[in-house]
Amino acid sequence: MQCCYGGQADGRGFCLPRFLNLNQNGVVTTIPFDIKARAHQAMLEAGFQPDFPAEVAREVQALNQGALKNALPAVRDLRSLLWSSIDNDSSRDLDQVEYVDKLPDGTVRLLVGIADVDASVPKGSATDHHAAVESTSVYTGVATFPMLPAELSTDLTSLLDAQDRLSIIIELHILDSGDVKAHDVYPAWLCNRAKLAYSSTGAWLEGRAPIPPAVADVPGMEAQLRLQLETSESLRGIRKLHGALTFESVETTPVLQNGEVNRDNSRRFESKRGSRIPGCVSTHQRGQPFSPNRQSPQRFRRRCCGRAAIRLGRLEESWARRRNVPAAAGRAPARRAR
Repeated sequence: MQCCYGGQADGRGFCLPRFLNLNQNGVVTTIPFDIKARAHQAMLEAGFQPDFPAEVAREVQALNQGALKNALPAVRDLRSLLWSSIDNDSSRDLDQVEYVDKLPDGTVRLLVGIADVDASVPKGSATDHHAAVESTSVYTGVATFPMLPAELSTDLTSLLDAQDRLSIIIELHILDSGDVKAHDVYPAWLCNRAKLAYSSTGAWLEGRAPIPPAVADVPGMEAQLRLQLETSESLRGIRKLHGALTFESVETTPVLQNGEVNRDNSRRFESKRGSRIPGCVSTHQRGQPFSPNRQSPQRFRRRCCGRAAIRLGRLEESWARRRNVPAAAGRAPARRAR
């Protein structure tokens, strides 16, 4: 059975991409294989639109940040706070920053800043319509196909370090019990003071590496990140008591040479959700309440896994219906977790 990526689907319905070049007799040839072009073709075959329409390009060119700032209503100015972001080493599409402090009564004030893309992409515009159709950025490993043009996703709406950006702030006041005492949502200007990477920051916090330059160069940033870590570990302990799950995955990053994957130099690393990185302080919610009179934590976790599998199956069926492909062969390209 042929799948939507031009390869074959196995007995379980998983797509097996076609990476070999075959002549008309089915014999493997040595013709160079352009894997980036194949990724682009796979996007088209899966129902995506990897190329931006000309109207979207015109809207991006016409975007004027100066006019945007003057047109916005009064917003809070939080640029003095020690905001930081954390992502992969090479990422430039930064959509979230964090800041934590303690109030006089001991309550933790957690601020999460989310890039306000809506300020640059008006509802109903060609760019908005294209993003609605795509619904996600797709990371194929050899090429990234962004939901928004690079001028927006990696620049004007990205929370780059040392750049003033308009954001939507989610403010939470958290008690020692993990309960939220108060919350608020509002727009504000902020400035990312430190662009951090999972690998170097995690190694430093675990005592396996020196302090990253992005931390050492900003006065007060080390204390800020250690407070984020303290808050993160406290919340993680509370989530664990309530039956929260921790997922681990293994990811391979291909290294290309002359358009082909160099198997010897491709990098393989483990990604652990909930590892000792400050960014996880704001990306996980508390688990569902656990009642010892009803079921054990182990059984609770098994039920959560079963429900997650059912929800994933329904999402797959919905995705397949939208693109008019069989559900068994309609698995979307993998999306990197953020």
